[in-house]
Amino acid sequence: MHNLYRYFDKDGNLLYVGVSINAISRLSQHKRDSHWFDRIIKIEIEQFSTKEEALAAEIKAILQENPSCNLKISLNDNHNKQIASSSFQYNHYCISMLHLKIWFLRKMLSLYGLTLVDVIPPLLESKGITQADIAENLNVTQSYVSQVISGKKDSRLIRAEISDILGFDPWR
Repeated sequence: MHNLYRYFDKDGNLLYVGVSINAISRLSQHKRDSHWFDRIIKIEIEQFSTKEEALAAEIKAILQENPSCNLKISLNDNHNKQIASSSFQYNHYCISMLHLKIWFLRKMLSLYGLTLVDVIPPLLESKGITQADIAENLNVTQSYVSQVISGKKDSRLIRAEISDILGFDPWR
């Protein structure tokens, strides 16, 4: 079994989300290595039968629940508009951040033997969109959308739709 664990502080704020085969052993590593360990008051552990399910759930939790101590890069640039004063600076900043985000996600996933295509369904779900929604919107079957996501079929239209929803192109 693979464990997805969440650490909370005294106010119920989510501090950290992680995956481990042994969540208790991992806790002792956090005690040794993290500056926020002393703030942990509550631990929740969820079990998954496969590593892939646990990792997908971890990424989804990090994106949706915004734990304060996980390393992450926001997928939403709306708050970054204040950083640059001119349109050119802002556009350059957004392009740089997008490349950094894609690099970061790929790097993070590669550590677990995954690709961005592996996490497209949970990323879509985190935005309240299903493969069935995309299929209905584009007048294709859900099976076809699934085959595009898995790389078995190619469709620029479906890839463009998913890229628009996610705010980046996972196939780049």
